[in-house]
Amino acid sequence: MAIIEIEDLPSTALPNLLHEFAAQKDGLTVKLRVQQVYDLILAAMQSGAPSNMNTFDEISASLADDPAFAATMASALGLKGNKVSDTFTTPTINKPTINDPSGLLLHGHIFGCITSNDTGDLTNDIRVEAGECASVVSPYALMKNTTKQTKRLDALWSVGDNNGGLDQGSIANASYHFHRIYDPVNDIVDHIFSLSHDEAMSATITVASPAVVTASNHGLVAGSPIKFSTNGSLPTGILAGTQYYVIASGLTDNAFQFSLTNGGSAVNSSGTQSGVHTLMPGPKLPTGYTHYRRIMSIRRVGGALELYTQEEDVFTRNSPTTDRNAINAFTDTLHVLGVPTGVKVYPFGHSSVGCNANGNVVFQIGSVKAGTAAITCSQTAAGAGGGALVTSPFPPIFMTDRSARLYFSFVISGGTATANIEVTTGWVDTRGRIR
Repeated sequence: MAIIEIEDLPSTALPNLLHEFAAQKDGLTVKLRVQQVYDLILAAMQSGAPSNMNTFDEISASLADDPAFAATMASALGLKGNKVSDTFTTPTINKPTINDPSGLLLHGHIFGCITSNDTGDLTNDIRVEAGECASVVSPYALMKNTTKQTKRLDALWSVGDNNGGLDQGSIANASYHFHRIYDPVNDIVDHIFSLSHDEAMSATITVASPAVVTASNHGLVAGSPIKFSTNGSLPTGILAGTQYYVIASGLTDNAFQFSLTNGGSAVNSSGTQSGVHTLMPGPKLPTGYTHYRRIMSIRRVGGALELYTQEEDVFTRNSPTTDRNAINAFTDTLHVLGVPTGVKVYPFGHSSVGCNANGNVVFQIGSVKAGTAAITCSQTAAGAGGGALVTSPFPPIFMTDRSARLYFSFVISGGTATANIEVTTGWVDTRGRIR
């Protein structure tokens, strides 16, 4: 029998499933039809596949006949799962501005944003580390910085690291509130010092010359920038959203007059008003910046910012302050502590009491909300001791008012008091996380 080589066979332009060819397995040579090979391959591919995806046509249809299906899916996965009119929409959750009018998603959020006295100028400079926080202005914004920034209290604000940070006026001994600010158009996050905190509160305004604002324990000082909003109408002469400034004339813990310029003449009001008015303290914002959030507060005393260490919401001063060192008795009296004013914080420290051998004294601390020192952190010295001090810590469990006060009592029920000393070593500031 003549041997026929494959290359000697004629080719065909019309191949079909009935064509045959030689195949060998385990030393046995047989003939196979193309149809048989096709059936074997198809069976292997269909193994375990659902009935509606066991042909190439069905598989292609399931991929929307898209030859670039992998690239299409990668792009689609970059979009959020919510659908609007059957079209995927770009997510806003990772963008600075959050579509969250109620503030429920971001309300109070703060992460990082740890501050410290900058070693370049401990007297005037504050450094803030990377972090993010939500603004207090609607539409709410997520303000994030990925690198540290230092701002100077002794120079008026200008954008950028190691530049001025004071919002307006001149530097003074006072409590300064350090705010994160945001320019959404240019996507710039920066920081600024202000005499104003950022907590809005209800207020009433007189129709008078001058107009007087009443807001319980407002925590503002002369020079504090403020604005007003209302769900009704403000008195004539006062405009919603306009920048005003608290002035020294008529300033009390619960009331103040205000001017269109820092230190200027008081605003007069006339006409009628309606609705509920809201007092909105906040920094004087540079042009283009529309969002802000207080991230810490610190006192400037004796011409220098106090030195401190921050760990999360805990601020520990380098040098504790002695806020009381006297032996006179008193009951349920508001007492000022060495913590920032304008904000509500939880001070901590220690106290010492002493009495003679026949004496009995009790020192009590209570919350402003309770209105008494009767619900207290209590410390007693009695009997034998002959003037020896009894020293105990007081933990951060009572919140001050915006005037840095708690209720105190020092009761002498026998003998003679020899000591009553209260020392503040620091405070806990939730930094707007709890409002």
